[in-house]
Amino acid sequence: MKKPPFKSTLTAILIFLLTTVCNLPANLPITPTQTLTPTDYLIPDTTKVLDPSLQESLESVSPDGIVIFSRTSPALESLQPGDILVSDAVQAAPDGLLRKVRTVRIEGEKVIIETDDAELIEAVHEGHVSFTQDLKVEDIRSTWLYPGITFNGSSYTKETNSTHLASLVPISPALSPSLLTYSIDTDFGTGGRVKVIGNASLEPKLEADINISCNDKVFGVCAEIPDLNFMTRIAIIENVSLSVTGDATSFNKKIEIARHQFNPLTFMIGPVPVVFTPILSIYLQGDGVLTSKVEYAIGQRLTLAAGFKYNSDTGFDDLSEATFEFLKPTPTFTKQVDLRGVIGGEFKLLLYGAIGPFASLEAGPRFRANISGLPSEPGVLWRAEGCVWLFAGIDSVKVIKLRYQKELYKSCLTFAEGRNQPPSIDIKSPNPGTQVYQGETVKLRATVFDGDGGYINCSWTSNQAGDPFPISECEKASVTFNTPGKRTLKLTATDSTGVSTIASVSFEVLPPPNILVSINNPADGGTVGPDEMITLSGSASGGEGPYQFKWSIIYPTDIAGNGGSELAIGSGENVSWAPSNSISFGGCEVNSYGRLVLNALDANGFAGVRSIVIAIMRFC
Repeated sequence: MKKPPFKSTLTAILIFLLTTVCNLPANLPITPTQTLTPTDYLIPDTTKVLDPSLQESLESVSPDGIVIFSRTSPALESLQPGDILVSDAVQAAPDGLLRKVRTVRIEGEKVIIETDDAELIEAVHEGHVSFTQDLKVEDIRSTWLYPGITFNGSSYTKETNSTHLASLVPISPALSPSLLTYSIDTDFGTGGRVKVIGNASLEPKLEADINISCNDKVFGVCAEIPDLNFMTRIAIIENVSLSVTGDATSFNKKIEIARHQFNPLTFMIGPVPVVFTPILSIYLQGDGVLTSKVEYAIGQRLTLAAGFKYNSDTGFDDLSEATFEFLKPTPTFTKQVDLRGVIGGEFKLLLYGAIGPFASLEAGPRFRANISGLPSEPGVLWRAEGCVWLFAGIDSVKVIKLRYQKELYKSCLTFAEGRNQPPSIDIKSPNPGTQVYQGETVKLRATVFDGDGGYINCSWTSNQAGDPFPISECEKASVTFNTPGKRTLKLTATDSTGVSTIASVSFEVLPPPNILVSINNPADGGTVGPDEMITLSGSASGGEGPYQFKWSIIYPTDIAGNGGSELAIGSGENVSWAPSNSISFGGCEVNSYGRLVLNALDANGFAGVRSIVIAIMRFC
């Protein structure tokens, strides 16, 4: 077996290319590529090929081999036990006829022939055919679709899980006749808990080589069991575009979403028609366990080939190969996921209506994820593996006495994974420009983010042992400092896998002033748009009221509030204001800082001041 190489790429559509043994009757609009020398065959006298008149009189063929003709003829009356009846596909035998005569009797005008199974090498002692064959939409005799599946722009109304085949709906002339296209929308029977949506197109192709030979001849007649060389090959070139969403559930489903039975294909070995009927099934298979919601997209392109060759002397050899290209997903999930989803094709060929060569080829990703890290690798949050399975065989004990099946390839290869990223921290308050007073309640505000989507544990600590820490709230905590002096606060954010990020801020705690001024709005470290109208709100305590308030802004400054020029805003405890009322901004993009200042004067002339740093931003 040829070992399959692996690749990576981006794609969006599913194309199946399938290959195996067949050919066409001359009266169908499909012409196979066939190589055959007219004299390169040996047909025994016991092979009786039905001519057009006998085919016309063929009335029925029962499952147990009773062949009935509507009228007698010298050719039928002369049949002997052991003769091999052969026919192309006709109405009474839509998949052709290959039967061995056991008895012949005449009842009125009808001829009733009891028959047994016959082998191809009994009808043909020597002959060779090699060909490839494209199958097109117009070659389909009948089709079946799973509810919700649309084929070549048409849908079918029939009972769910119906086993009969429905007539094919004509396709739009705008569609390529060589492509079989599907729209996929299914929940795997999970009641909507797992959803697969996407589209697919496929292009079947058949390839075969059959050689029957007789090495021991007496007076031109084969004196041995003829040798058989048989090659069949089925391949898939696949582009997939599917999105998968799911909720907490476990499931294991395999759903046939489409089945097509093609017109019978006939190739000739001398005067003998050999009739194959291709049947193609497309299926989705999924299994796994989800403890939470998940959403991801599958993108894959692959070339798979499964097949074998058989030689009467040396036995079976494998014919398989594969190349893989998978699109890296960008999944979202919250807990734990182990999900496998594949799309596959099964191809069967009926030889004179009996099962012949078959193959199954499937590929798709297995997606494993855990917000706390995979058990064996805590640093890996998710992993996508491309899994491929190839299987081929033949079960044709009635026609060519071969039985063979083998798993040619089965493997999963990692093509993408998501490693844990540490949390990010942005401390808004206090910041280096914040005024902090002894005995005053100070808000601790930070923006903490985990890009992997997990839960974050936070811990604020201080470099002064007497301060009331640690504090575990990430974004909306508060603290009171009971002693003045310099402080360094640290905020440690730890994700669900134990990875931490630390940020710190340093400032000075000042002795309490006689007049304590507070800015209630906007928030220290907050963001305001240049043209955003806000209400400036402040208050004061200590001293004796009433208080007089005066607002101003020092602009531009750095993030700590250093530098800039002071610009007047207005007076009052509450003032409506937009930064552009006081500042002229050039251009559309604005990304700057300013120190907002509130001065307060009590009834006795004692003053207090408070300032905060705000970000003024606009993105265009």
